[in-house]
Amino acid sequence: MSTNDQFSAARIADRLEIQDALLRWCRGIDRLDYDEIRGVFHPDARDNHGVAVFDVDGLIAWIKERHKTVAVSMHRLGNILIEFAGPDLALVESYADACQCYPPEGSAALAQLTGEQNWRPDVGKVFLGPGRYIDRFERRDRRWKIARRTVIMETSLIFDMPPAGAKGKPNWVEGRRDREDFLYQEKRALGL
Repeated sequence: MSTNDQFSAARIADRLEIQDALLRWCRGIDRLDYDEIRGVFHPDARDNHGVAVFDVDGLIAWIKERHKTVAVSMHRLGNILIEFAGPDLALVESYADACQCYPPEGSAALAQLTGEQNWRPDVGKVFLGPGRYIDRFERRDRRWKIARRTVIMETSLIFDMPPAGAKGKPNWVEGRRDREDFLYQEKRALGL
């Protein structure tokens, strides 16, 4: 496929749809919106998240259990490189940064990612995990979705969480990890 074909009007539309799916993953995981998570994967997709290789239902079940003790989760994407291998097939490399706050009772969930378990039981942790998603995107039924994902963890940084926790100033709108987050209130207000 020539370079010009990679940037035709149709391919730019494909790139935007793939990018949209990646961003919806971030929203889904950070707001614990399981429908959003499910919507970015094909039903038969596989996700190698380091701790296990999951089908979509298994990934969602693992997230539900693991994130019970994750107070704050923010995933941010950086470089996104999309390479088309055919009309309906793309290899996508996305640089991803995860920042998560674990109260003291979340040490077991954090240990799933880091293997470390020798922390003070009375101190929460902040986890910074720069890594990459290597995704095989396929277009089926006119929709680009993830068919196979491998998470590459480049490193992890862990800090003690301040005693006040992971909260902003009293007058800030606080993020929530459910459908009562301000985003969902606005979506309902706008009929989205």
